[in-house]
Amino acid sequence: MSFFTSLTGLNAAQTELATVSNNIANTGTNGFKRSRVAFGDIIASSPLQNPARVIGSGVAVKSVAQQFQQGAIETSDNALDLAISGQGFFTVKGGQGGSQVAFTRNGAFSVTADRYVVDASGRRLQLFPTTSDGSVLTNQLASTISARLPLTSGVPQATSEIRLAVNLPSDAVVIPAKPIYTAANPYAFDRNDPSTFNNSTSETVYDSLGNPLAATIYYVKTAVPTVADPFHHWTAHVFVGDTELTQAGVAGLPMDFDTNGVLTAPTTPAVFDAFTPPGGGQPQVIALDHGIATTQQSGAFSVATISQDGFQTGQLESVSVDVSGKHFIHLLTDSIRLLVVSTGGVSANAVEEVIDMAIETHHADAYKPVERLTTLSDALPALGIVAAVLGVVKTMGSIDKPPSVLGGMIGSALVGTFLGVLLSYGIVGPCAARLKAVLDADGEIYQVVRRVIVASLKGQPQPLVIEAARTAIAPANQPSFSEVFDGMRAK
Repeated sequence: MSFFTSLTGLNAAQTELATVSNNIANTGTNGFKRSRVAFGDIIASSPLQNPARVIGSGVAVKSVAQQFQQGAIETSDNALDLAISGQGFFTVKGGQGGSQVAFTRNGAFSVTADRYVVDASGRRLQLFPTTSDGSVLTNQLASTISARLPLTSGVPQATSEIRLAVNLPSDAVVIPAKPIYTAANPYAFDRNDPSTFNNSTSETVYDSLGNPLAATIYYVKTAVPTVADPFHHWTAHVFVGDTELTQAGVAGLPMDFDTNGVLTAPTTPAVFDAFTPPGGGQPQVIALDHGIATTQQSGAFSVATISQDGFQTGQLESVSVDVSGKHFIHLLTDSIRLLVVSTGGVSANAVEEVIDMAIETHHADAYKPVERLTTLSDALPALGIVAAVLGVVKTMGSIDKPPSVLGGMIGSALVGTFLGVLLSYGIVGPCAARLKAVLDADGEIYQVVRRVIVASLKGQPQPLVIEAARTAIAPANQPSFSEVFDGMRAK
């Protein structure tokens, strides 16, 4: 019996050693949770025995339980390396239509050739279906869908306007007046003959199917000022692919400049006749807007700006996971719902106060790690000083030692101060400042939304609403005034 009791102890110790070994072996395993062995005493007795005199019969392993405490979260250069902070699991299913559901804390995901998000075993990450604003439609496990990255996004938009600003050289030659052109050999524009035009520039435009097309604008100077006609005259020929655009069936857009080089005509966007793109898209109408920045001045031909409002279908270039996206969507949609369900007039100041409280609550939670790191950074120098004082006290107790020994003890005491200062100001403090800067940058979008909603409620005109939102963005990321309002004009 004593041998059996000892054997149970050996077996239990072997189980504990194997569990500890497994914990150590999986130190680098993502999402691994360590296990702990629970033991129980083996008691064998009969009703006739005195309980006070019963001797145990050994030990038994009651359970090997995983410990689900929050582990450390590390950063990586893979956008799909995910971690869950708090409770919960990733749900995965076997690939190729597999129905076996598994739950894991391992968030090391990647993308397959057919764009499914999978774990290292090829199991597909499952998501709850959502609406376009991110609201969950159902949280039933049977309704989950496999996460798959879209190849394209949105629909293409055909170009409807080309906006540009150029400088045409004031000393340009009037090509039709060249001596080589006579009644027998009249001037005729030919885009394949550079001698028939002065300058040209091009831009890529798009048809209704998103096909890119080359739009080229050729400028020809046709006349200089005279007493009867004090204007400089140019003609712009616009080609999309091999098709020249016309107005009322007439090719060429007349352009007039006064003697100061200011464009006097056209003063509004020139709308061309509809044409059929070569790629099979729908008939398309394009306007050409030279704006007020187009000039005829001294110097070479130059293009200050050129843009157009069409685009292709969006193509997948990269993927990222936004940890704050859910809260941002809720802030936006909840504010709109507040306006919808409120009866009577809604005070802009009241809505602003509600939004401020929502942002403050979100930021208070998001900034907790910053506060903890800052507190640790502030405390580290004090701990270093305490270590140094203790080292000095210890040194004073050995004042009779040789100078070499005392020097070593004093040096060791100063290491505590140095280490505290180094950790505080060289590592922990900068980490806290960097984390705060990242959170501040991520928080800009909330202020943009807040300003748009509040300014709209106050009845401000659209340009002022957009300017209020623009100025909420940090200068490093803030678009210029002209960029924003050129975009508004394009719409």
